Amino acid sequence: MTIASVTVIYDPNFQIKITPRFTPLNSRSWRTFDNEGNEEKIKGMTATVFLVLLTFYLILGVSGLKLHHCPSGFYCAKSMLRSSTSDGGYQMPRPCPRGTWSGAGAVKCTDCEKGYYTRDEASTSCERCEPGHMCPVPDADPELCPLGTYSLDPAQICCKVCQSGSYTPRVGSTGCTQCHPGTYCPKNEVKLSCANDTGMS
Repeated sequence: MTIASVTVIYDPNFQIKITPRFTPLNSRSWRTFDNEGNEEKIKGMTATVFLVLLTFYLILGVSGLKLHHCPSGFYCAKSMLRSSTSDGGYQMPRPCPRGTWSGAGAVKCTDCEKGYYTRDEASTSCERCEPGHMCPVPDADPELCPLGTYSLDPAQICCKVCQSGSYTPRVGSTGCTQCHPGTYCPKNEVKLSCANDTGMS
């Protein structure tokens, strides 16, 4: 008794040849016979590869090893092979430090853009600095604009100083107020360290 099969072969001219083959069940060494009577040995490479993959899969299942994507807010410098046995033999995902963020499967963290920040480690996104605040660095909480300064737009890394003849009634202002009639506003002497980084004065 034999098993019939069909083999698809690509020749150098990229043409497909379909050859019927017959394999005797009682053959001790895997052999095939084509329709021309030529005999060739089968190395069993496909079967070997299948057995290797099956064995590897079974080993992973028994030992509790599983492949995982690096979670959001973390980074994995290499592909993570984490063990449920916690034997310490595998590197675990590391949280992104403040001022950075990451999505799932990241190999490194991404820096926040200017005017954005993160409140904690392992952040999945950056928060925008709101009006009335300034965010000179991405790894710190927003700062309220001090008296005599303001920020009208969001995502500002430094507050602006009010012009002479104007003031701000409170910290965290989004604009300056003109001096009222009968009063005067001395020259604003407020100096902000972040102004040196942005070219403001």
